[in-house]
Amino acid sequence: MRFTHSFILFVFTFIMYACNSTKETTQALAISEVYVAKDKEGQVGEKLAVVPATDNTFHCVVQLNKKEAGAKLVATLIAVEAEGGFENYEVRALEAVTDSLNQQVVFPFSLARPWQKGTYKCDIQLNEKTTTTVNFSIQ
Repeated sequence: MRFTHSFILFVFTFIMYACNSTKETTQALAISEVYVAKDKEGQVGEKLAVVPATDNTFHCVVQLNKKEAGAKLVATLIAVEAEGGFENYEVRALEAVTDSLNQQVVFPFSLARPWQKGTYKCDIQLNEKTTTTVNFSIQ
């Protein structure tokens, strides 16, 4: 009787694992979160809603729902309304290709001088479709 319970438990565990694996591989790659973060010596720091204008580098962080290689991501930084008369001005677009090891893609945006104060957004495209926008300000 002991062998039967162990065998049933093994089969049940195997089936549950197989079902979860199938679900993960058939689920479409998607963006689960996007946020702006402080730069901490070249690494992602704390999440920010307001970026200090004197922080020459900040990160736009894209969290994916799963690991998948070969997807193209583009992060486009836009000055919605910033000092100097910048309105809906594309500051820079950065590209990345996903790998099978990471669910997070980091886009570092930097200037050699302080940023123009104002409102900004970062549009994220996944495989050439705009899927997510994060709004923030630089003060």
